[in-house]
Amino acid sequence: MLRNVKNAALLFALLMLSLAGTGFAQGPPASAVGPAAGTATLALPPNGVNIDVPFTNDPICGFQIIVHGKKPTNFYLGTRNPWGNPTVVEQPPGSSIWVLTWGSPLGPCYSRNNPIFWDNSGHFLGLHFGFYTDDPLVNLLSSGGPVSATCWVFGLNTSFPGPPLTGHSTHGWTVAVANANDVALSVRNVQAAVSATQIPIDDLTRHDLGRLPWQPVRLADDYLPAGSNEAPGTLSFDLPSSVQGQKGWIVVAYDVVDPANPKSYSTVTFEFPAP
Repeated sequence: MLRNVKNAALLFALLMLSLAGTGFAQGPPASAVGPAAGTATLALPPNGVNIDVPFTNDPICGFQIIVHGKKPTNFYLGTRNPWGNPTVVEQPPGSSIWVLTWGSPLGPCYSRNNPIFWDNSGHFLGLHFGFYTDDPLVNLLSSGGPVSATCWVFGLNTSFPGPPLTGHSTHGWTVAVANANDVALSVRNVQAAVSATQIPIDDLTRHDLGRLPWQPVRLADDYLPAGSNEAPGTLSFDLPSSVQGQKGWIVVAYDVVDPANPKSYSTVTFEFPAP
């Protein structure tokens, strides 16, 4: 069943062509400017995740991911998401498989040189997305089909696979990274920290959290096996003893790299309440 669902999800990207306007944009729309997503909500879901997605195409007109589980809510609406809230469709209805689409191959489109995708030191950060969920398992699916990917990036009138994305789950002080991509990946630069309070989704980026007391997480092996939606490859690691037992919100960050193409990578930052 999942394979049929994945193919249907890919076709959904084509349906978005009839729903979007055309043209290039110079800055984020009004819907993407303002308070952090969900800040007016008294009780936010406990698990938040944000992911940096560097891209090589120019222009960038949007992207699409597929999430399995409870419906994501309270999306990142910061500057590096110039499309505002995504379209969220359960495909098919009742499946708990959610197709999240920002923008479309018809735009609005943004130049790779647009300063919203760069930091002040000239480092390219790429686009950014994130959401809160009640689900302790953040399960990002692969699209399936002849060309399989966990992220599809839209160029002008076209789409193609983006950098590899991974899901994750937590159990106590153990983190498990899940790979539904059909290529093996590498998990690098793993760090963990504790925040006294839950971090708003618009601030949950490794780039913006230098103030936290980050601790390196040493891995016995950074190899993340290839997998599929039905049987993802996994890599588990324990958080350092300096983090275990603390109260507050645990924040974890790491890079996911395709060793065969080192320029294809993503950076994950997520938080969850201390066990």
